[in-house]
Parts: sequence; C-alpha cells; structure tokens
Amino acid sequence: GLNDTPRLFYMHFWAADDAAKLAQGLKAALALTNSK
Repeated sequence: GLNDTPRLFYMHFWAADDAAKLAQGLKAALALTNSK
C-alpha cells in the first residue's frame, strides 16, 4: 500500500549507497595493488 512505498524507496536508496561505497573500496584496493 501507500505506507510501504517510503520504506521500499529508502531500502533501495540504502542499497544503492552501499553498492557505491563497495565500488569505491574495490577501486581503492585495485589502485593499491596496481601501484606496487
């Protein structure tokens, strides 16, 4: 229903933010590995 929409949107936003942080971490790890 209408009450579920904000929660679904929040969960999607949180998951997307988490994925972005994960990607940043992977990029940083790759940069460290490549610099050696």
